Amino acid sequence: NTLAGQLPYSPSLSLEGYIMANGSAVPCSEYKTGFVAQEDLFFSQLTVRETLNMAAELRATKATTAESRSELVESVIRRLGLSKCADTVIGDAKTRGLSGGEKKRLSIACEMIARPQMIMADEPTSGLDAFGAQQVVGALKDLAREGNTVIMSIHQPRSSIFEMIDDICLLSEGRMIYCGAREDVLP
Repeated sequence: NTLAGQLPYSPSLSLEGYIMANGSAVPCSEYKTGFVAQEDLFFSQLTVRETLNMAAELRATKATTAESRSELVESVIRRLGLSKCADTVIGDAKTRGLSGGEKKRLSIACEMIARPQMIMADEPTSGLDAFGAQQVVGALKDLAREGNTVIMSIHQPRSSIFEMIDDICLLSEGRMIYCGAREDVLP
């Protein structure tokens, strides 16, 4: 939450330190992060495409054309496997819409619209069934293969999801017990 700039304001909270990348301090203004919250927040009556178009409009610069925004939206839809549900309403408790996994991938897609260098996901598999969780982590893995840095917190992943992780930092009671390559964690 701190790295993603997601800490709530508090007059009693003061943070000090550096953000380091490859051993060098990086000014906060020099990197763009996307944050995928644990809870999905959408307008239930909009479709996937409408939601992403709105995100593109809100994050666009004055120099961005409508055509380039539309191309970006369609590219993100394809990259995150949302083509089949692109014109489906998100839905809510009263209106049938997207599945939990599709909503989570839409959350990731909304962040991808801003073209972040780093994506941070807070428990992206929370509340999903095994299939949905596998799809969401697979989408994040694909983004990592494309050159994005992906950081996620995850509790008790199933073995197939654990196998998709490259590097891991294990915590126990708030303390780090391992940090390194996933394949070296068991020894």
